Amino acid sequence: MVRFTALLALVAIAAPTFVLAQGACSATSPCAAGQCCSKWGYCGVGADFCGDGCQGGACSGGTPGQCGPNAPCAGNLCCSQYGFCGNTAEFCGTGCQNGPCTGAPKPPTSTATTTGPTPTATLPNGACDATHACAGNLCCSQHGFCGNTAEFCGTGCQNGPCTGGPKPPTSSTTTTTSTVPTQTNVSTDGKCNANTICPDNLCCSQYGYCGNTAEFCGTGCQNGPCTGAPKPPTSTTTPSVPTTTNVSTDGSCDANKVCPAGQCCSQYGYCGTTPEFCGAGNGGTVPPVVSTDGKCGNNVICPSGQCCSKWGYCGYGAGYC
Repeated sequence: MVRFTALLALVAIAAPTFVLAQGACSATSPCAAGQCCSKWGYCGVGADFCGDGCQGGACSGGTPGQCGPNAPCAGNLCCSQYGFCGNTAEFCGTGCQNGPCTGAPKPPTSTATTTGPTPTATLPNGACDATHACAGNLCCSQHGFCGNTAEFCGTGCQNGPCTGGPKPPTSSTTTTTSTVPTQTNVSTDGKCNANTICPDNLCCSQYGYCGNTAEFCGTGCQNGPCTGAPKPPTSTTTPSVPTTTNVSTDGSCDANKVCPAGQCCSQYGYCGTTPEFCGAGNGGTVPPVVSTDGKCGNNVICPSGQCCSKWGYCGYGAGYC
């Protein structure tokens, strides 16, 4: 009897413990050892599970939690304009790339100045901006991701072999600083636009928030001590009211090409009827007004014969047209 009991104890000690994979996973519910949690939320091995968008495990692709135009988030989360997954206004609001986007940012909870992320010398894998080019001669899209299709090299392309518009003008001289507009409307809630300036000599970013870092004063800066945009040209001629008979036939739009009746022109230059096109920051369906101060955008168009540049100023030549 003693020998039988000892034998049972030995078998119990030697028996291995198995971890069963549940099939589904997420960033907070990992897979069994040796498996990867794919961007779609399933466990497995190989490039489809451990490659780009992998959320956990022995990932070999992009950083977990990142996303892009062709890499949606798991769990019905929003992909923010900076390429990260989440479900708050910072992810689902302005610039949201996919997921349950709302198209309008939540008002700041404080009157303190909004600050952006600190720039780094290198960007995460597959990310880019106006000062960080892509590897392999790829295009940097308007949303800050590298690729070689029309979504990356077309409208809004920041650098690389762009096909949809001119690159930002370069200069060998010292970068000029934009002058502060003469408007008396001063922001009191941290938000701004072409007609509402920031307090304390802060910059108004292209997304409509006040701050003093490169994200606010660089590319797309609307007013304040901007470093990334040219001064608007001066003109002694009286602007004439242009006709708005140039109606879009290909789904794209801008200050000089309106959408068909009932559609809105989004801040990214496309026609549609959902909140992403008609929500905050977009042109809507309000009849446009003609610029009188050299600035354009947000339903303000340039005088006849002039183009509205990606920086929001009216003028002639490749830098504007």
